[in-house]
Amino acid sequence: MEFTIEDIRKIIVDEAKWNRNFDRMLDVVEEFEDRGRNVWESFFAQVKEKINEALAELKKKGVDETRLRVESFDAMILIDFESFVREGKVSDSIVVYGETMGFVLLSGSKWEVFESSDEPGSLDKHLYENLILKDTGDGKIRLYGTHHSDFVDRWMTEGIPEGVYFANKKWIAERYWHPEGNDVLVRVDILRNAVMETSDLEYKTVRRVYPGEFTLRIIG
Repeated sequence: MEFTIEDIRKIIVDEAKWNRNFDRMLDVVEEFEDRGRNVWESFFAQVKEKINEALAELKKKGVDETRLRVESFDAMILIDFESFVREGKVSDSIVVYGETMGFVLLSGSKWEVFESSDEPGSLDKHLYENLILKDTGDGKIRLYGTHHSDFVDRWMTEGIPEGVYFANKKWIAERYWHPEGNDVLVRVDILRNAVMETSDLEYKTVRRVYPGEFTLRIIG
């Protein structure tokens, strides 16, 4: 993946237009540049090495590098700029974005989702499948949901459609209860590769889940 020092600088400048902290840090960097210090070149060298490290980690997990772009690393570059200005070096964490989801690899840890999405794009799904699901295996996850009884009845013959919401805590699912709507509280054990995180503790099906891929119990 090709990128230049100007690509990196633009990410910082765009952030500084509305973020006062980055505006102040940018002023510090420009002041050092005026004094003959090659701050941008030093930062670019560290960021380039960091992105190459990130690409290597992503490749290990089976991520298709050709689907990534400089913008995939915007968040990491901003984190690294702040770390560089304050400590003289970039951070240890690797951060990558799809269209709407963010993933992080902390030193000595596994990949995690740190920003979820209700509407994951194709790159989000590709990253989730390779960075998250490969570490959790092909087993099932237990989730809870509150849905109309007629809708739930059809699941056993038609499967669970794409775009159905669940939570991994019963009390969260109960918050969506509508007594006037003839809702029921359900528990499903569903294949992990059929759902994605949309927010903390909440999930959504990303494809039709056929009857043999889940078990269902009405619990309320």
